[in-house]
Amino acid sequence: MLIFSTSSEADLSKHNSGLLKFDKELPPLAECNELKYQYRWYVGSRDGCSCGFRHLHISAVELGFDLPQDWYEEEDEDIAATMEFFEVVRSLVADGYEVDCIDVWGHQTDVSTTVETMELLIGDMPPGKFRLMEARHFVFSKAA
Repeated sequence: MLIFSTSSEADLSKHNSGLLKFDKELPPLAECNELKYQYRWYVGSRDGCSCGFRHLHISAVELGFDLPQDWYEEEDEDIAATMEFFEVVRSLVADGYEVDCIDVWGHQTDVSTTVETMELLIGDMPPGKFRLMEARHFVFSKAA
């Protein structure tokens, strides 16, 4: 699951498409308490869940951010959905808002599975390289 927060009070559901869905109703997860900002969203993909984004399993996070590779099979729709999400994040950060998200694979309601917080300079990352990583809390900011 992908949970998201921002300091922007904008209605992010205006970005909803066939690949990306912002929903104000958060799942009952302990990680929701780790989100930093006031306005919180559940982010779904084409199937309604957050599975249709580029993800790295916790056992593969050392692969880091990278462009899609032939040897690491990913669906075109997952790549496109992730780029749509990334562009929403980039736009919010460019407009001066604070943004973070947590990629949650467990469904625990009382114990957080977040293992690391990662500060990302979003202006330095090409959109095609971004992917989510299991149990990571991403905090986005502009390039220095």
